[in-house]
Amino acid sequence: MSVNGGNGELSRAARAERSLARRPIDVLPYRVGASIDVLLVRDADRDAWGPPSAAQQKGLTRFASAALEVRRRFGVSGKVYKQPLRREGTGEPSEVLPLLVESDAPTASGHTSAEARWISLGEASEMVSPEFRPLMAALAARIGAGPRRSGPSTTTSARRRR
Repeated sequence: MSVNGGNGELSRAARAERSLARRPIDVLPYRVGASIDVLLVRDADRDAWGPPSAAQQKGLTRFASAALEVRRRFGVSGKVYKQPLRREGTGEPSEVLPLLVESDAPTASGHTSAEARWISLGEASEMVSPEFRPLMAALAARIGAGPRRSGPSTTTSARRRR
């Protein structure tokens, strides 16, 4: 942690780092198959669905902390993207880290009191709290599952003409 000018005050970067370390890390695991599914959780004390959260682990980056926590709690592992999805309009902006699931264990370790379900991206957009809805659209756009731009296309029948 760096101190400004020896007067005992933390630098702006150090204050930001300390602030981030106290916030939970939201992570949005998703898998691509016949459809795009996201892993959502609902805590026992809340009725709303949202992405899992992870705590910052001492000595690990937030990306490694997010991957470790999701693997421990839900039995999924994969690649955490370093480019977060932004969540605005919740008092203060926060980030959600997308995680492309590469391995999905049949059972989780049970270190959670939350209900977890794989839900299609379209259905998830309707189930999550309003502050998370833009994230579903942002994830769809990022992985190319959003609305397609219209443009020239080649059809199979056009190619078969002689």
